[in-house]
Formats: sequence, structure tokens, C-alpha cells
Amino acid sequence: MPNNEKVKVGIIGSQFQADIHAASMKMASEWLEVVAVSSPTPGNVAALAKRYGIPRVFTDYREMLKERDIEMITIAAPNQLHAEMTVAAARAGKHVVCEKAPGYDSGRMRADDSCRQAGRRAVALCRRALFHSEIFKGQGDGRRWRIRQDPFG
Repeated sequence: MPNNEKVKVGIIGSQFQADIHAASMKMASEWLEVVAVSSPTPGNVAALAKRYGIPRVFTDYREMLKERDIEMITIAAPNQLHAEMTVAAARAGKHVVCEKAPGYDSGRMRADDSCRQAGRRAVALCRRALFHSEIFKGQGDGRRWRIRQDPFG
């Protein structure tokens, strides 16, 4: 990946957390580009896409995961779906950002193993990190990610 190419991101979810993720990524638009959003609620996902100029809309996240240009998925769905979605994203070859990841139960261990086996990164952000600016920048073909945090409090 050339250094000037943006990381292509897909968001799973369309409500409060997804809105925060989309807004945060818009602030980091030098490095990131949200190219797709998915939610089973058609009205909500369409509204989020319109608000942030997200070009592709899906009502099934599994369909979004088939998009080859998407490199990173951020999960802003209900907690009980996090492990399942993380596993699916990793198996689709995506890096995963998941807020409030499930505790270390069998689902979380399965999600971690799937990411590791797929050679993908899984970043779990705790609630306190919610209002931090997370900037991900791909650097070269080595797929190293630099994360800079600017705490607001």
C-alpha cells in the first residue's frame, strides 16, 4: 500500500456508537476513508451513510465483509454480537476495531484466535477510549499500523 493511500474502513452498526466512529474517522480523513456501513435497520443505515457521505450501504454485515477493498472493520453493534462479527471479519481478512469487546469467555477467545490465524489485528477499545482520537495509518506493505492517541480528559 503506498504511504499516501488511505485505509478503507467499513462500519458495522448505525446508531450512537457508529455515529461517533464515523465522526472520528472523518476527523482522521487524511489517513482513513469510511467506504461502507452495515446495519439490519435500513432507515438508520441510510441516514448514517447520508450524514457522513458513506458511499456503500449494506443491511447484512456479511455482505459488506465480501468487499475486497475494505481493510478494517469497526464494530458498533450490540455487545452480544461482537465475538461473532469479529470472527467473521477476521476470516474475511479484515483488521478489527471493537469497542467494549466481550470479556474473556469462549466467544472472545474464538475471536482472538480467528484474528491471529488470519494474520489480522484486533483492537479492543475500552469505554474510556471512546472520546480519544484513534488514528490508524497504514505504512508500506508490511501493514504496520501506527496508533496515536490524543486524550481529551
